[in-house]
Amino acid sequence: MLLSQQRVTPKISDVWSKPIEDSSLDRYIPSGERSWVGSAREGLRQILLQAKVTKVALPAYTCKVVLEAVKRAGCQPILYDAGVVPKVKDIQKIISEVQAVVVCYNFGFMPEMDTISELCQKNKVIVIEDCAQALGAKYKGKLAGSFGDYALFSFGLSKNIGFCGGLIVSKTHLNLPPLEKYPLKELLKIISQVLIAPFFFHPRIYPWSSSQLHKELVKEPEALAYSCPTLAQRVIVHQFQRYDAIIAQRQRNALFCWKNIVRREELRVLLPSLDSEPSSLYLVLLSRNKTLLRQKLAEAGIEVGEMLTFCSLDENSTVALQTEKELLTFALYRPQKEIEQLVKTINSINLEEHGN
Repeated sequence: MLLSQQRVTPKISDVWSKPIEDSSLDRYIPSGERSWVGSAREGLRQILLQAKVTKVALPAYTCKVVLEAVKRAGCQPILYDAGVVPKVKDIQKIISEVQAVVVCYNFGFMPEMDTISELCQKNKVIVIEDCAQALGAKYKGKLAGSFGDYALFSFGLSKNIGFCGGLIVSKTHLNLPPLEKYPLKELLKIISQVLIAPFFFHPRIYPWSSSQLHKELVKEPEALAYSCPTLAQRVIVHQFQRYDAIIAQRQRNALFCWKNIVRREELRVLLPSLDSEPSSLYLVLLSRNKTLLRQKLAEAGIEVGEMLTFCSLDENSTVALQTEKELLTFALYRPQKEIEQLVKTINSINLEEHGN
């Protein structure tokens, strides 16, 4: 069975490794003042507190922890209706109502960031780039995180580079207050997850372990208002040494899917704009017959995922609700033969005979 989940990137050897100074961070993290935090959502809260903004724009479709962080900062969220990739016109509608705009690079895809940055600069609005899933993504040759006043990177286990913690990049000095130490029991839990992940996601074990995974996904997210442990920083830095190969493998797999999956009215593949290079964390499928597509793929031994933490944050939205209704994902960090099997199976499925 092919599983939809992201293969974890850390190795147990990273945990026991020695501290290193690695310039590979500079290939993927833009220049600026860098501050480690316990999570990207805590980083967003700290940015909003120090920027002293009260009204913050964010997309109606994104990970729900973004909204949670905005509320924890005491800010009023102003939601702009958007799908996976926000459009300039979406932000233009609310630009006069806010002091900051959060642009989320959902699943590693980037919008027209040069135009969005110009729009915000003209209206004296702070730009915060949510790069949680976009490490290494580029727009017009510039790295994700290069366009705004602040950028956030996440290193949770399901991200581009996994373990725990987050990183803020700021163009101005960011005076973070002392943060509570990351709980030892949580750190030990993450280390154990790295150890058991290969067994947890083994095709023969997964039918039993998947229910536990589902329970974790539907839990209310913890705030993680901590500092980033030195151990976690070391594990992350060591993974940066391998990230050239990791992102190259994902991008090759993404390109194969984009070229070879047959698009039709009942099934669309989210493609990047000509000026952008996604991080290709996931293949994104959009189908008006999503339930049937999942069922047919499951019968062929292929699981595609519904991102339970990603949803429409506004019940009155149009595009965001439609995106939530149609979207499925498939992690791209895997051998090409699995991607070829996925593409062949998708192309063999007939969805035309079935309505919603």
